[in-house]
This record gives sequence, structure tokens and C-alpha cells, in this order.
Amino acid sequence: MITYVLGAPGSGKSAIAGPLAGLLPGQVVVDWDAFMVPAAALAGREILRHRQAWPAYRQLVRAVLEAVAGLPVVLLGVCTPEALDGWPIDAWALLDCADDERRRRLGPAAWPDRLAQAIDDARAARPARSLGLPVVDTTGRTPAQAAADLARYVRRPEGGGPEPSVTGRTDQAPAGLRPTLRGPRVTIRPGGAADVAPLHAALAEESVTRWWGEPQPADQIAAKLSGDGPVVLLVVEADGQVAGGIQYHEERDPRYRHAGIDVYLGSRHQGQGLGTEAVGLLARYLFEQHGHHRITIDPAAANQHAIRCYRKAGFRPVGVMRQYERGDDGRFHDGLLMDLTRDDPLS
Repeated sequence: MITYVLGAPGSGKSAIAGPLAGLLPGQVVVDWDAFMVPAAALAGREILRHRQAWPAYRQLVRAVLEAVAGLPVVLLGVCTPEALDGWPIDAWALLDCADDERRRRLGPAAWPDRLAQAIDDARAARPARSLGLPVVDTTGRTPAQAAADLARYVRRPEGGGPEPSVTGRTDQAPAGLRPTLRGPRVTIRPGGAADVAPLHAALAEESVTRWWGEPQPADQIAAKLSGDGPVVLLVVEADGQVAGGIQYHEERDPRYRHAGIDVYLGSRHQGQGLGTEAVGLLARYLFEQHGHHRITIDPAAANQHAIRCYRKAGFRPVGVMRQYERGDDGRFHDGLLMDLTRDDPLS
């Protein structure tokens, strides 16, 4: 079995190769760039700078894979699925990072044209998320941490537990893709124009406005559904009907990196465990596909129904945030900060 890990320059492929090999002693871990120096000596030219040498270099890597045929292989490379059409690859994953992080890693030592090309390559690779590729985000993470996440995915076919059905990753990256996640009773999916009205109706119900305030205008809901801003809004669907919305945002400063979640359901879908399931699906997605280690949620301190829901999903109270949110009555009310870490049990 060959697992191909696609990552543009600066994603951290070479940095995680060593730690990954240590975590997967039964696998052959191959770094696509590992043969550049001896290949350049044979060719009499630097491979990276001469595109005409790239097809021959691909043949060299293919020959290495054939030499270890029969052994499980993890290949860390830069070629897209289209470029490797016909290769015997059984599974794919995407290694990615924020563009600012990529610039920092490649640094002043990188040729200006290579740095620009690396950014372009990363943006070109991100649509591969729509094929359902798992994503390991290395932004602000050590090679050992990223390797551990990738190793968990590689081991999955050997008997690991189930994962949500993911058909994309959404963040502020240019690709703007959004996931579809399926649970036993709930589906989380990207929304469109037809979802704006039912979401607005759910927000207008008294059981929701009590905590969320007056519903946002339709154009603001549509903007959030597009995924272009800092908050990504997704549709929660149950029994083929729009039950409500769930949204997340991401803090990208490496020192404080985490994600936050919020959810609302119309009254006829409340009290059935659907919110707990939806929150669990999205949390698992943010851990496994975005590489977060911590997720927060901040219900009103008086919203005991929501707090019970989040507790069931695995979130723990951190503390009361006094006079945290201004209500429609003009007064500030307390909020409760809750969080869930990667090491906590998730429902």
C-alpha cells in the first residue's frame, strides 16, 4: 500500500520525514526530495532549477517505489493527483500551512521565484481537499506534532477507528472549501442560497433569539455561508431538513492557535441530542483535518440547555466570563468559557 502525502514547498515534508519514520517502523517513509543531490550529480545539473529534468526525476522516484514493492510506503511529495495519474497510490493526504508560515520557513535563503512558486503551488493543491483528502495543517506546530497527526491517519487502514466523511476543508485560505460531515442522524454541509430562509427562520424562533438576539439579515447569513470571511457557517441537516446552523472560526497566531464553535437549532430539533452530535462532528473535523489541539465554545452562563449539550460532547467548563455579552435588554450578561482539547474524550 502506498500513501501519498501531497505538500507544496514549505509545508514541512522533509522536516517530518524523520519523526514519521520513527512512528511508523513497519512503513517505508520516502521523501520525494531525498534523491535530488545524487540525481543532480548524475545529470550534471540542479534538478530543481531545470524543469526538463523533472520527468526523469519522477521516473527515478517511481523506480524506488517499485524496488520496495510489497512493503507499505508513505511517499512525501509535491506532485498533484493529476501529475501522478496511473501511479499505484492507495491513499492520499494533504500537508499544508498558512502562507505566512511558508514564507517564514523558506526564508530569505529561498530564491524569489521559488518562494512565489511555492505559494502558487500551495494554492493550486488546496482544491484537492474537495476530493476528500485528509489535511494535516503544520502551521505553528513542531515536526513531531505534525508527524503524529499524519501517523494516526496512515495507521487508520490497519484498524483505526472511523472518521467523519470529509469533502473539504474550510478556512481563510483562497480555496474557500467547506466540509461535509456525516453522523448517524446529522449531516453538516455547505449551504447555499436556498438555505438562507430556513436558517433565518430558525434564528427568529424565540428559543434561539433568547440567546442569539435578533436574527441577522439574510445577506449576512449568505455571506457567512460563502465561507469567505473569518467565520464559516455550515448547515446542520436532520431527516433531510435544515435543522439549524453551526459555525467555526480559527485563531491563527501560533502562540494561541485554536478554533471556536457555535451552534443553533430550531425548536423542533432541540432536546434530541442533535446539537451534541453536530458539535462532536465538527470538533473531530477541526482536530483531525485542521490540526487544532484546542476548541472553545462560550454559551451564556444562564443557558443550561446549551451547557448540558456541550458537556455531553466532551467540553469542560473553564470559567465564568463576567458581564461578557450585551443582551437585547441593554445589559451585560455572564458567559461560560468551555473548551475541549485533543487529549479529552470526545463523544
